[in-house]
Amino acid sequence: MTSKSDSRLLALAETTSIVGLSADQRREVIQALIDENDEVAAELISKSMLAASTAEQQRIAEVLASDSTGAGVLIALAESGRASSRLLKHPQIEQKLLAVSSENLKERMAMLTRGLRDESEELLQL
Repeated sequence: MTSKSDSRLLALAETTSIVGLSADQRREVIQALIDENDEVAAELISKSMLAASTAEQQRIAEVLASDSTGAGVLIALAESGRASSRLLKHPQIEQKLLAVSSENLKERMAMLTRGLRDESEELLQL
């Protein structure tokens, strides 16, 4: 991958480890990685999230949260229901998102997580 790559290609690379990914999806992902095609990366990540476990989604979300382009993809995934809004409240992911997101993305994130408790609050109540 070239230095111009953003988190979309790195997150796409994470999708190759999704157990539930079909062989056809895996081939599409690998081809996009070979081509360094970050334009189709968001679409392929979106499709892959449907087959991903919670832990797999979390790994992908952490990568996407590392820059503003990826943050936009992650928030769009949550808005479309392809990723859980709870991911946005995971402490490591939330911290990264707040550091790299524009005001618009922060507002969208706030709308998606309104009413959700922090993971640390939930753990304290157990």
